[in-house]
Amino acid sequence: MTETNASVTPSNPKIVIKKDGSYHVFGSIPLVHKTQVVSEYGEPLTWKKDKEYETKIFINCAAGGKSLIMPYCDGTHNDIEFDGTETADTHTFAERQTVD
Repeated sequence: MTETNASVTPSNPKIVIKKDGSYHVFGSIPLVHKTQVVSEYGEPLTWKKDKEYETKIFINCAAGGKSLIMPYCDGTHNDIEFDGTETADTHTFAERQTVD
């Protein structure tokens, strides 16, 4: 095992987020695709599991959303100059809300 995953066991999994790249998942962490179920008014109610992906001791998940083998990484982020910088809006809800 490499130094990165030497301490990974089924009871001690981890995810390593690579700068401007993919997510390295160690330790057979469950990987599922879910869709949000909403009411007739668009209010979130629950989540519906659409698909469960096979996991192994190590998987490489795409971060850029353009992989041809989603959710797995195929290196497309290198070709599209993916910028993995993520930011969250820090304004209050009142400042962010809009009225239609």
